[in-house]
Amino acid sequence: MSEFYSIRAYYNDLREPGNSFNLLEDMLKIVNHPYHDWNLDLDVKKITGKAQSIIEARDLIYSEKSRQEGKRHYCSKGIDAFNFIDPIRAELKNEILVRGGKSSISILDVGGGQG
Repeated sequence: MSEFYSIRAYYNDLREPGNSFNLLEDMLKIVNHPYHDWNLDLDVKKITGKAQSIIEARDLIYSEKSRQEGKRHYCSKGIDAFNFIDPIRAELKNEILVRGGKSSISILDVGGGQG
């Protein structure tokens, strides 16, 4: 869902509940689209205040997917994140990005964050 970085400006200040709600609703529409077919059951109104950045919104969506699947983690192996590495890095406060083999990125918590 890194494609949201290219349209980030349209969501304005994500600290505003209405803007955060719109972002989460749009993300939910994408993951529940028949192409991805997550069938994610999520009440966006309940989590709106918890997503004040694209990374936080993405984390909420992926965390709920892993919870509903009974998994500890859920991640995307897509390499599209490389196209948005600068805005991703700007949102991370206590994490570092580590490039793995075969064009993958990992985020490591280095203290103080929710990582």
